[in-house]
Amino acid sequence: MTGLSGAYRYGEGRTADGQLVSFTTGGDVDEAIEKLGAFKSLRIPTSKEMTVEHGSFGRYSRYDIDKVEYYGGEGGYFEVLNIKDAPEGRHPIVSHSHGLSYGEWVDYFVEWETVKDALTHLHDHGTPNLPSYFTEEKEPFKGYMRTVELGMLTPWFYATGDAETVGDFVFPENLGGDPVYTFGRQFMVPISAAYKNEVAHVAVKTAMGAITQQVPVRSSPYGYTDNTKPANIVRTVQWSDGTMTKIDANTPASMVPRPIEQAPWVVDVVSQVQKVMAGTALNFTVNFADGGKFVGKYIEPQESVSNAEGDYNAKVQLADGSIKAGWVYGFVPTPETPTVTAYIEKHYKEQGVDIITIEIVEQKTKAGGKKWKGLYYGSIDPADQAVQDRPPFDISTNSADNE
Repeated sequence: MTGLSGAYRYGEGRTADGQLVSFTTGGDVDEAIEKLGAFKSLRIPTSKEMTVEHGSFGRYSRYDIDKVEYYGGEGGYFEVLNIKDAPEGRHPIVSHSHGLSYGEWVDYFVEWETVKDALTHLHDHGTPNLPSYFTEEKEPFKGYMRTVELGMLTPWFYATGDAETVGDFVFPENLGGDPVYTFGRQFMVPISAAYKNEVAHVAVKTAMGAITQQVPVRSSPYGYTDNTKPANIVRTVQWSDGTMTKIDANTPASMVPRPIEQAPWVVDVVSQVQKVMAGTALNFTVNFADGGKFVGKYIEPQESVSNAEGDYNAKVQLADGSIKAGWVYGFVPTPETPTVTAYIEKHYKEQGVDIITIEIVEQKTKAGGKKWKGLYYGSIDPADQAVQDRPPFDISTNSADNE
């Protein structure tokens, strides 16, 4: 993998015997490989502790990292980093957080377009502990690119020696001892409703491994350890999206992840959907043992609906329970109101009146009249616009019929 910084390209690769090497070249990577002399440097990466200018916390990495800003306290920290030799496919500017939230340690990093964007957010908004702070914002922050949850995983930029990287993470060698949640195995993972031990929906996730620990019982997330009670045996499963699932003796069976091979129909559905996405199929059917069927079908988008020019008799039920009825004379479709329904809704909305239903009782279209043909209908005749600007019928009273 290669990355570009200034006039040089940085990259990593492995030799035929598996040795990880880092390289720098000023030109085309493939050409440099063919002509080893074109490499500016070719070296075995070594881990080194970053220069720490803020606080006393340091960490090892095989990359050349500039720690731009750092805050730490109470076991947690927040830092803005610039990875100067980030390989291709790795974004070099990140903010990285390790903090305590509701009694649990939460780790994540955020990618930013520029160092200035990362620092501006840090100075204006502080150091949020939860990654959802970024994903739940309606308006994205300036320069924000994406958030990566880490769970128990080490981010790629803290890889040391010849450690393998997998996606955004360092390969988790410490999570490889679990006999069920093995690396790369897929599971159907129940996602619980907020603050409830019940299934809201199910997601298909890939395991990175798991670890089983004895966890002391606490009186509350921040409370004292209750030594009178036996410790809980907790199995923590790490997923490839950075999220985790904790399983103990109190976990309901409905909330325990199931290997996807135990539900072969899910594998079949995923395979069939991939065919539809690739364009090799337009529909599919998956049969169940009980005779039921799962049917998937691609439906072409419908053409835009419009009404022809003419007169329309409409009945409108308002939110207050009253009913308006009458003729819409001389309706002409426009891009703004291609249908009579849209036309009526527009005028009631302008009056601040809420509508429950609109029913077209009768229509008298004009032979050879205008009909909207879509986005490129063209300019609107001023006379047509004048017709559209007038109310469909009197909406200032609550009479049952204004015909």
